[in-house]
Amino acid sequence: MTSTYAESSQNIKPKKKWSRDDVSTKIIDFKECKKALTQREFARQTGVPRTTLQNWLTRMDKIDADPVLVSFFESPVGVNFLHILILGLHFEFTKVGCASIHNISNFLHLTRLSNFILDDQVFMIG
Repeated sequence: MTSTYAESSQNIKPKKKWSRDDVSTKIIDFKECKKALTQREFARQTGVPRTTLQNWLTRMDKIDADPVLVSFFESPVGVNFLHILILGLHFEFTKVGCASIHNISNFLHLTRLSNFILDDQVFMIG
């Protein structure tokens, strides 16, 4: 008996949306146990697809900034700081002032903070 397209599409797992807090924590966890576990073993133990882990590590390696800044902004504390900063910018620029989301994006680009912020994070706040 052959299965129909509708039956087979019901078996597909929905793509998980990882929070930035989870991503930064998992990266730190992986780097701490990197000598004891391979990527594949770490992925299996934590439930993170290996390709997702590789994507996170590649994205982090491509950030054009001082390694100390990258370590900070990719840590849970740094992610929390960026979240608070974006909330403050969004409130002050668009709710109190007369700026737009474009002005916020431009500010983040000029300060090079945009290297640490995913594109959809700026727009999720509004």
